Amino acid sequence: MSGVHRPVPRPSPETVPFWEACQQERFLLPRCSQCGSFWFPPTAFCPECWSPNWDWHEATGLGSLHSFVIFRRQYHPAFVTPYAVGVVHLKEGPNILGRILTNDFEKLHVEMPLTLMWDRAEEWVIPAFQSF
Repeated sequence: MSGVHRPVPRPSPETVPFWEACQQERFLLPRCSQCGSFWFPPTAFCPECWSPNWDWHEATGLGSLHSFVIFRRQYHPAFVTPYAVGVVHLKEGPNILGRILTNDFEKLHVEMPLTLMWDRAEEWVIPAFQSF
């Protein structure tokens, strides 16, 4: 598969700090200074109280599987099948989409506890999740 590259993130101005932290294997989420809510993806205002006052906070990387799909058909030459992608409900509250790293797809189930792992693609470090 020489010459085939995985698609990588294209950060928006709001997500640049998130991706820079990932490069250092730090998992940051935006948190409102007004109401304390966490959210993802990053936006200019808190989606709960609309405050523009927020900062980046270290997240635990713990969560549970909310929904998932197992890809058995290859849609991109860089992704060897099968592989799983899921919506992970983070302990802090928001949901995040990511690869679910496993060799036993039959054991995946909704509400399965997951922990953050780091997946590497080219020069990128991307959040992924696996059971613990």
